[in-house]
Amino acid sequence: MLLKFESDYRNKILYMSFSESTTITSKIDVLRWRSQWTDTLKSWHSPYKAFIDVSNIERIEDSEEIRSELQSMTRFFKGFFMRKAVGYGHEFGELLPFPTFTKEELAAKHIGIRERKATKKGDFRSLITFENHFRQHVIELTFEEKVKITTREQINILKEKITNNLMQWHSKWNLLIDCTNIESIDTELTDDFELFLKSMKGFFMKTVIGYSPSTRTTEYPFKVYASRHKATAQLESEGLFGGDEADCASKK
Repeated sequence: MLLKFESDYRNKILYMSFSESTTITSKIDVLRWRSQWTDTLKSWHSPYKAFIDVSNIERIEDSEEIRSELQSMTRFFKGFFMRKAVGYGHEFGELLPFPTFTKEELAAKHIGIRERKATKKGDFRSLITFENHFRQHVIELTFEEKVKITTREQINILKEKITNNLMQWHSKWNLLIDCTNIESIDTELTDDFELFLKSMKGFFMKTVIGYSPSTRTTEYPFKVYASRHKATAQLESEGLFGGDEADCASKK
């Protein structure tokens, strides 16, 4: 079971979807769902609504054990400031302890949120992810798939998502960029990208460092190191990022 989360801190909405075909047929399946959901809440500090794409849930076992475990999960999250939850993409009736609708717009209306713009698989916005290292004052930016930054709109989307992520920050921070999937940044956008980075300094950003360039010849409008280890070592030398956080075995 693999879930994907997107946190809209400004509007207090947690978007959730299942990244692969999923069946919920045992207590273990529910606990896996609960564990991933709990993990993403580490970055939340306020009440929220959960908007859940359940279209990839193929089957839910109709048993007392599963129903009880799902209800227990929902009560647990209500204790952690979840106000409401709703699902869309499939109607499961009473198999899930929150309402589900076939259409996204009906689910959005039910829970009282504006329907967001449709996001297709591979959409630039959906590929941007962040990992917040609060103790080290670092936001780590990655792209889930290969991208080429060729328009101002893409830069504006990136700025919007970082600004949203900053809703949970209360200190100065550094931006660490995984360049593995950034195939290129159009040279005509260099000034725009630098203006974007300058605007982030107005939101208390201190430095920008990249690592693992897509190719040896790819150029970026910020300093890039060959590996994540070297980039984090640079931050570590400034007392910002502990060596134990480098995780070099999994991110190079």
